[in-house]
Amino acid sequence: TRRPEQPARSRRPRTRMTRAARREQVLDAATRAFVRGGYHGTHVEDVIREAGIARGTFYLYFESKHSVFEALVERMLAVLLDTRPEGAVPDAVDLRAARVQIRANYRAILGVLHRHSDLFRLLMDEAAGADKGFDDRLTAHRAAWQKRVRDRICVMADRGLARRDVDRDVA
Repeated sequence: TRRPEQPARSRRPRTRMTRAARREQVLDAATRAFVRGGYHGTHVEDVIREAGIARGTFYLYFESKHSVFEALVERMLAVLLDTRPEGAVPDAVDLRAARVQIRANYRAILGVLHRHSDLFRLLMDEAAGADKGFDDRLTAHRAAWQKRVRDRICVMADRGLARRDVDRDVA
């Protein structure tokens, strides 16, 4: 007996990717899904559909919606902490160089926030207060950022480029 021919399934053509590239694809899709639906309004199925992958593929990389969102939080925090000005910024040896350095740092940070505005909005709007784990990560990030700024102020004060009476923990 012959079986009637089945119509071909309409599938996206498979693209061979490295494990790291596929993980990045899922994270990019998750960013778009979470931007549209927020943390609480987004489901794993939304991420799967956005990425155009099978459910099993999602679970090869992430255990849950929480774990993929956690990876997005980590991604943004790492991007922020790793931000440095492009090109050579002169070391601050006088007030003019200090101003150049500070402006370059601000431009670099604002540029990153602009380029990753969707991810940053997720971090600020959705991660803060969503979960104790996310709050702990944000607190640790804030502490790392404050240490970076405090250390820089100390160097500048030692060189006579910042007032020595500035409270480095408040600045």
